[in-house]
Formats: sequence, C-alpha cells, structure tokens
Amino acid sequence: MAQPGQDSSPPSGFAEIIDGKYTTVETGQGIAPGKYTLRISAYDGKFAEVENEDETAESAAAGPNPLFIDYEIEAELTPPEQNFEVPADAEGHGVSRNGNSRASEP
Repeated sequence: MAQPGQDSSPPSGFAEIIDGKYTTVETGQGIAPGKYTLRISAYDGKFAEVENEDETAESAAAGPNPLFIDYEIEAELTPPEQNFEVPADAEGHGVSRNGNSRASEP
C-alpha cells in the first residue's frame, strides 16, 4: 500500500516465491518505485495430512499451512531488484490457533 502523500491506489505487485527465489519478469507483477507498506505472507507448501478421500478435497481447498500472513514492512522500492528480510519473530503472525486461517488479531 502506498504511503501518505502518494497515489492512494497504486497497483498491487506480487510474486510467487519458490525455494527462496522470486521474479516478476516471467510471472507475477511488479510495481512503480516509491515508498510502500509491504504485506508479506509465507506458506510451507505442505497440505494437511488426510486419512480418506473426503478429507483430500477439504485439505486442498484449505491450501498449504501458513507460516505467517500479512507481515508488514515499510520499504522504499527501487528498480531493478529488491530483497526483503523477514525476521524470525514473524512466524505465526496473522495465523489462527488452528494454523489454517487468518487470526482476528496479529
């Protein structure tokens, strides 16, 4: 999201992170340079274990287990590359007790 005094509705950027690497050149969408509040979410890529076929569809619909959701970082983005350090204490941010959905409070 843009900072005060800037365009209030810049386009959202996104990139899929695989094995700690990402790019918006081939997939995803970059954004214009400037000051932003970034929201970063991470998932472990694993789905809940299931015991029968009925649970398989439910597990797939729930998605992979979240490590943290919408962790916010203030940053000035500049081309052509930007990397972000998310601190270890971000683990569990925005994750409910059951680990499958967003918590009501971070």
